[in-house]
Amino acid sequence: MAKKITQAFRKKSLKATMEATKDGKVITLNPEAVIDVPIHAQFREYIIQTLNYVLASENDQAKVIRALSLIKTGFEDYNKDENQAVDPFVNSVYTLMSLISEINMQAAEQGKTIVTEEKIDENMSTLIKDIENNYTEEQTSDLFKTIMKQYKENIPGDIKFGNSEGDYDAEHKGKTSSED
Repeated sequence: MAKKITQAFRKKSLKATMEATKDGKVITLNPEAVIDVPIHAQFREYIIQTLNYVLASENDQAKVIRALSLIKTGFEDYNKDENQAVDPFVNSVYTLMSLISEINMQAAEQGKTIVTEEKIDENMSTLIKDIENNYTEEQTSDLFKTIMKQYKENIPGDIKFGNSEGDYDAEHKGKTSSED
């Protein structure tokens, strides 16, 4: 558990940072620091919606499943080649999933969760759990198609999901996103 920060310490730290900024210094974060950020529970929903949007915006289903599989395995396959470039898509998904997981864990530890029998619609969470349950690639692919169909019905029309058969890749093969 993080050390309790006093109001006096907060003021002193903020003042020192503001003075350094005035003096033209560059302020950065200690990469090893753990920073407490109070987050309203409703903001978690926006992060989940962002994750859903990022996953749904990727037209290559195999890339989505590969990203989720890499995250599930702790990037075992990904880390074999140290010179391998970081994939911005994988990085984005990992970042959002990590934020959601940490918010969930903190809420549970702080007693800020609600137990209910009510079924909630968290399609992407279902997909992620299924990957964690070692579903076959075919089962995961089928689930992904079902979830994308459901998700498409609930979001604005700015994501290109392809034709009614869902064959976006074949329809747009060789085109850049700006040519769609």
